[in-house]
Amino acid sequence: HNMLPRVIMIHVPSTECISLSDKILRQKKLITLLQELIRSPFGGKVLEWNDNTVGMSVFTGSDSVDELSHKLGAKLLEASGESLHFGTKQGSREIFAACGISHPAGTPSFEDEDLLT
Repeated sequence: HNMLPRVIMIHVPSTECISLSDKILRQKKLITLLQELIRSPFGGKVLEWNDNTVGMSVFTGSDSVDELSHKLGAKLLEASGESLHFGTKQGSREIFAACGISHPAGTPSFEDEDLLT
């Protein structure tokens, strides 16, 4: 019974001060390597994005994490970047208000920071 390694260390050659997902997205060869590593336990089968065979777990979701999971053919197991706002106090208030559910009063969202001073 051969067990696959659960952790593989991969060097990401970049010193830019950007997120890891953005670093990976900028390197096509690295994406190809990751795709091959993901497919290898499945006999090289090309996985579809919604296949549910492979999942990707991250600390914090973002649009670049969404794009990376799509390119790798891995289901994102966290909240997508477009729905992160609803995990905030303001986002929760918006959902509750839209559904007519009572909720504690809070500060509305301000787009202009000058209004806060």
